[in-house]
Amino acid sequence: MVGSALVVVGAALVVVAEVSGSVAGEVVGASSEVAPPQEAATTTSAMLNMPIRLITDLPRPPLAAYRNAFLSHPVGTISAMARIHVEGWAPEYGSPVQTDESLADEDRVDETVEVVGTWDPLPGTDDGIAAIAFVDGVRRIDARLALEDGDGPPVAGICGTYAVGSVLWDRTIPAAEVTHAIIDRVAIFGNGKAVPMPPMSAELIYRTESIAGSDPAGLIQSLHGQMRKAEATLSEDLAKGGVFVVADGPINDLSATEKVGFIKTHRRPYLSDDRVGIVGALGTAERTPLFLIGAGGAYPRYSWYFRLATIDRGHAWSGIARAEVSSHLDLATAQRIADRVTAIVPAVASEPHIDPRAPQNLVPIAALERELRRRMGDPAIVYRALRAATLGGVLT
Repeated sequence: MVGSALVVVGAALVVVAEVSGSVAGEVVGASSEVAPPQEAATTTSAMLNMPIRLITDLPRPPLAAYRNAFLSHPVGTISAMARIHVEGWAPEYGSPVQTDESLADEDRVDETVEVVGTWDPLPGTDDGIAAIAFVDGVRRIDARLALEDGDGPPVAGICGTYAVGSVLWDRTIPAAEVTHAIIDRVAIFGNGKAVPMPPMSAELIYRTESIAGSDPAGLIQSLHGQMRKAEATLSEDLAKGGVFVVADGPINDLSATEKVGFIKTHRRPYLSDDRVGIVGALGTAERTPLFLIGAGGAYPRYSWYFRLATIDRGHAWSGIARAEVSSHLDLATAQRIADRVTAIVPAVASEPHIDPRAPQNLVPIAALERELRRRMGDPAIVYRALRAATLGGVLT
């Protein structure tokens, strides 16, 4: 290969030969075929004696060729209107917009309960309410269990802890404090088994329950359901006491009390195509007209979308939250609550440099979550205590 040069590109060796004034390339080592040892040695020896030339000396294809080689679509095939956004939430928390068409219930959504004709953004109104209680809960799996009772394979179980509490925001001071904190620990077994946990310290007492199935996911669902029920009970108790409640997540109790379910993520497409566009057009502290979810069903509730904050270079739904109230409230009360929440809640929206789920994870709720997790105890210490208790003898 007279007049050739050796060029190293990544892991491949490119032998460049000058032929009649042009440049030809041959990749050595890129093929799946292996040369015989003697031939390979001869080739290697010849290559080592070649002059080394910089790749910058070689003719290059146009820049567009490099660019198109790394695109899933050739340049020009993507709509000029399309734009890719990186969500502001930390990836481990998922996305605030995770629409699942299979969850839609469009036939049971009434979009005419407040505005029959064309929808326009509606401004929120701060009615000067003195105090708002924010309610939330957290849970964790303390340990995975396996129960052997001498009859068949081990039965799966979990030890879990959940905590539910509230933060009261006194707007007249202004100040906020944790006013309620309920901690509960439960051991849940599958296959209908229920065995008491061994004794531990007074702070680590697990009551025992069982579920009929054997699916480990059912154990977690049971724990989550108990937490959600405790949230609903606390929210209802506070609301009956005359406190205005904003509870994290959908509302579970549809009594005619003034409590709001605050939904951070969007998993269900509720609005029709001719009205959903208004969501992206909302300004900060503006809302959509009310719509009724589950119209004619067992659990109807009024709902609306509103914007917590305008996110710099965010997509149309960045900073959007949804809220809902019981339809057992009259329409005028539902409108007043929607205006109140739309105007006031953006004031406690979180900032991206503080919270990985900003702005939807509200500051009082984030603070409550941290305090509840602290009161649940250090997970490593709890796990070691469970291990020590179960290793001390056979469960009976």
